[in-house]
Amino acid sequence: MGERARNVPVPLAAAQGPANLQALTSKPMLYVANVDEGTDEPPAELAAHAGDSPCIAVSARIEAELAELPAEEAGEMRTELGIDQSGLARLVRAAYDLLDLITFFTAHLGAEARARALPKEPPRGTPRAAFTATSRPASCAPRSSAGASSSTRGDMRMRGSAACCERRGGITSCETAT
Repeated sequence: MGERARNVPVPLAAAQGPANLQALTSKPMLYVANVDEGTDEPPAELAAHAGDSPCIAVSARIEAELAELPAEEAGEMRTELGIDQSGLARLVRAAYDLLDLITFFTAHLGAEARARALPKEPPRGTPRAAFTATSRPASCAPRSSAGASSSTRGDMRMRGSAACCERRGGITSCETAT
């Protein structure tokens, strides 16, 4: 087996080489192991192969059984098995962590609520003031309408509901997925 592109030192003369090449092995990698019931950790061989890349364990058999159950029974079964989140939720969380993403929610009166995955940090060359997805200003929504008010989850708790915030003229919420 060859060397992964992300592990090869980049020569100074070709600093943009990796970005231009876009090699598959230069991309972030997440390993997911299908494990037997009762196994919480991925196999040691896979974890060793993954190196610094994240590696999670999911039992497809248990997930399939849980998917067929009503929500209440699935929750009880998860509790009995000591599983706090679904395999899908753990996979999504690991992917968000690997790619350093947050979920950005927007909602306006008369329009459906939307969720977008955004990087936690601004892209290179973007002034931080123009990219504040982790803070609260009304300017944090790239597609928000002028004059839309800003409400965080804390605002909604204080006012009692999202509907109370909507009555103020709209919601633009910047919160991370958990």
